[in-house]
Amino acid sequence: MGLGLLLACNEDTSSTPVTDAQACTALGSAVGVAGLAAPYGSPPAPVLVASSASRYDLTLPASPAPGAYSGIVRWQVSQPGQYGIYAAPSITFLVRDESSAIMPFLKSLGSALSCDSIGRHVFLELPVGSYTVELGPSTRSDLRLVLLPVAPGEEI
Repeated sequence: MGLGLLLACNEDTSSTPVTDAQACTALGSAVGVAGLAAPYGSPPAPVLVASSASRYDLTLPASPAPGAYSGIVRWQVSQPGQYGIYAAPSITFLVRDESSAIMPFLKSLGSALSCDSIGRHVFLELPVGSYTVELGPSTRSDLRLVLLPVAPGEEI
């Protein structure tokens, strides 16, 4: 599974209050599901499922660059719709579909004004399918990730 292009400049800080609140709770106090991201080019990667109750506590493997960490996870989308991806700390990432095409972000945001736990979040429109999320590079090996469906009618 892949994420869309990451926009680094002039990021919007507004977002959906309901989805942000769910992500903030999951990133902060919820117990995470531990996982190890796979190195680039070495499938299979762990499979994640979008849920308001799940936070994934991932360990990123060392990348070829000194002091950097990166990895991939797979994401299975069973319902078409809009999804939010929330990460802490902030990290660059992109989403690819099964043909390796990069999925565009509908919105790319930095931290949320309403929640210190959110380091980066993006929104995508995704059909049913399997995706690759490419994470990093980062200077940290630990990452908390929350994948949430956006409720129908909720403004992103």
